[in-house]
Amino acid sequence: MAALREKMLAAGHVDKLQLNGLRDDRRAVVAGGFAIMQAAFDMLGIERMNITYGALRDGVLYDLMQRQTQYDVRDRTVDFFQRRYHVDGLQANRVTALAMQLFETLRGEAVPEDAVLARHLNMAANLHEVGRSIAHASYHKHSAYILQHADMPGFSRREQIWLARLVLAHAGSLTKLAAETILPAEWDAILALRLAVLFYRSRLDETPPEIDLIRQTEGYTLTLDAAWLASHPLTAFALNEETIAWQNIGVTLQVQAIAAE
Repeated sequence: MAALREKMLAAGHVDKLQLNGLRDDRRAVVAGGFAIMQAAFDMLGIERMNITYGALRDGVLYDLMQRQTQYDVRDRTVDFFQRRYHVDGLQANRVTALAMQLFETLRGEAVPEDAVLARHLNMAANLHEVGRSIAHASYHKHSAYILQHADMPGFSRREQIWLARLVLAHAGSLTKLAAETILPAEWDAILALRLAVLFYRSRLDETPPEIDLIRQTEGYTLTLDAAWLASHPLTAFALNEETIAWQNIGVTLQVQAIAAE
């Protein structure tokens, strides 16, 4: 690099620079690129650099292959975002576990498309509270904005948009999704996440002993233990508000309280 620097200084102008393999279309940027690389070497104490013959397409293929194994760079990104935005890990674990349970209950026999959606639901549940680092009020909107616009290694833009939409939908009115094209399986994921957050609203392990959730022709039926529901009036009120939220978009969410045998 020292020798290259001397050659560039001696040439005086990029048009006069003679280097083996230097294409004319790269000539105008070679000096700027060299300056950045030299600064990086100096600041980071780098002593050696190897040339790679890979390109963007190779990185994409490598990422897709890694997703089929136990290692997924997206998992590392999720962990990093939880730490960066001070997410309550215990609450995230509670919500994620219940959301996945409810989604699997709704979907029954899994198909490949459901497996992909379940993966996204898992990550969205783990990250649904990142917006609380900005404000508690309307935190789901802040969470959605972060997930859609932040640099998230391993995630495609399409994945980030879906994560943002799922997180935005987990709280508040559902009418904000009226203009969106959402598949039935995606509605199942949204309901699973909303209910998981609702049941853990106190941030304590106080969920019903059994939760049965099934899809009906025009909506859903949620069956709970009557005694548990009677002993949690605030959750009962929240469930009533939830039924209204779904009713506003033309979907029936029926809550049944059944006495334990």
